[in-house]
Order: sequence, then C-alpha cells, then structure tokens
Amino acid sequence: MVEKLSSRSELRGFFEIADAWGLTTEQQRALLNIRTKTTLRAWRATGAARLGMDRLERVTSVLVIHECLHSLLPSDEAESWIWRDNDHPLFGGSPPIVRMASGVVGLVRTRLYLEGLLGSKADSRQVHE
Repeated sequence: MVEKLSSRSELRGFFEIADAWGLTTEQQRALLNIRTKTTLRAWRATGAARLGMDRLERVTSVLVIHECLHSLLPSDEAESWIWRDNDHPLFGGSPPIVRMASGVVGLVRTRLYLEGLLGSKADSRQVHE
C-alpha cells in the first residue's frame, strides 16, 4: 500500500471544515474511515498522519467539496448545504452528508457533482435541487 505523510495543512484543513460544518466525532471518523476515537483525537492534535490512498482521497474530497460550495453559494448556505435535504438523484432526498459519510465512493461522487456544477458555471439554484 502506498502511503503519504499528510501535510499538516491538509489535516488541519479537514478539521477546520469539520468544525465549520458541525460534524460529530462519528461523522468525522466515517469521512476519514477511522475506527477509533483515539486515532481521530491524535490526528486532530498533531495534524500529521500517514494516509493511504483511500484516506488521502477522502481528505482531498472534503477540501474540494468545501471549496466548491463556497464558490457556488454564499458562505452561510455553503456551510449548511451538507445538512439540507437534497432531491438530486445522487442524494435521494437525504442531506448530502449521508451520502458523503457512506464511504469513499459517496464522498467522491459528491465532489464530482459539485465540481461539475462549478465547471459548467451552473446557476447556484441547481445546488439546491
């Protein structure tokens, strides 16, 4: 397995976003695929961890999702978007955080959906579907 020592800024960015979104410890663990609270606390405290490709993809996806949302929506809407029910087929009427926390595939698909909206310079109303 290829591992990369995460830069402190990547993990720090993840935890800043997690705080801005109001994610629970369990949701943070699901997004990062971490089994124990102890590991999560250590990563938060030190800002450094060896990340395999799966976890690196997860951290990167959260950073990109956050950036896309802030490019598409006003700040307050960007921070609450993951919590609002969404009728887009990807989310099936549930809040996007449900899909995002379901695994790396859900997280990456959410990222790709938002990148697509951003790339096509779509009207921000599409984000609310």
